[in-house]
Amino acid sequence: GCTFSTPGPNNVITVVKSLASMSESSFSGGPIRSESSIVNIFDSEINSSGPGVPGMVAINSSSVNLVRVEIFGRMLFEKSTSAVLSGVTQTGIGMQPNEANIGSNVVVGSAGQPTGGPPNIDSNLAPFTLANFSNLVLNQASVIGGDLICRTGGNAHCANPANVTGLTNCGLCPKP
Repeated sequence: GCTFSTPGPNNVITVVKSLASMSESSFSGGPIRSESSIVNIFDSEINSSGPGVPGMVAINSSSVNLVRVEIFGRMLFEKSTSAVLSGVTQTGIGMQPNEANIGSNVVVGSAGQPTGGPPNIDSNLAPFTLANFSNLVLNQASVIGGDLICRTGGNAHCANPANVTGLTNCGLCPKP
């Protein structure tokens, strides 16, 4: 693994029209930024420099795959980006919600243990906003800790709507 750091809020790493795969790494200071790229991060930590600084920014048809990642700071997925968040744990006191915007798609689920076998590691994310025809799928055991808000054609499908701890107005994620 590697350690990447910047004093922030500048990007700690930027990937443009490329493929980047990293594991057992630590990123601190500014966000990881992906533009028209594929980014795979496994068994790592992402720490932004503060509540107003995102931990992940992915735009322009990027593809992001985070597996067993701890992230401090919000995530932004924009302009037809696809993200798969498996076993992702997120904290960020006082931050703005995560956001998927302009035709982006996010799948939130569990990941197996790095050594294989049970138990699975479920994702636990901060609040999320979906806008401009973006979508989110929240699989069975994963949690959105706060509100899940859909705007301007955004929608979410929740296998268990009770796993959204706050409010939701998304049509396929009705609260019980």
